[in-house]
Amino acid sequence: MHIKIRSYLYTHLVIGESLFFNRSIQRSKAEIYQIIMREAEDFLASYYFEHSLDNKYEFLACAHFVGNNPAIRPVIMSEASNSFYGSKLYTFDKLNANPNKHKPGIATMAHSMIFYIVCNSRRSPKGS
Repeated sequence: MHIKIRSYLYTHLVIGESLFFNRSIQRSKAEIYQIIMREAEDFLASYYFEHSLDNKYEFLACAHFVGNNPAIRPVIMSEASNSFYGSKLYTFDKLNANPNKHKPGIATMAHSMIFYIVCNSRRSPKGS
């Protein structure tokens, strides 16, 4: 549980500062948030298989928002491409240390898939 909490701490610093990606991070703070997301990437890489896809997508969305291009992105996207559920409408945890034992559904996966869409958006971060 501490892994999930620490991971959320990193991402929610960015989410909170940006009012859920609704406003740009002030230029005077941008470097701090880029450092935070690099530290988040190191943490994610250290405990990769203990993180859910939801955590990984949220990390990618926040890293993108602050202007980082994480080296771990191809690894996460490879996991994602191998984690789509039958209909390919959504992904679910099946390749990490705590795979989802329940059949995933749209309602339960909405949070993850929103971040999946955001982290794959070609749109530049707000204010860039």
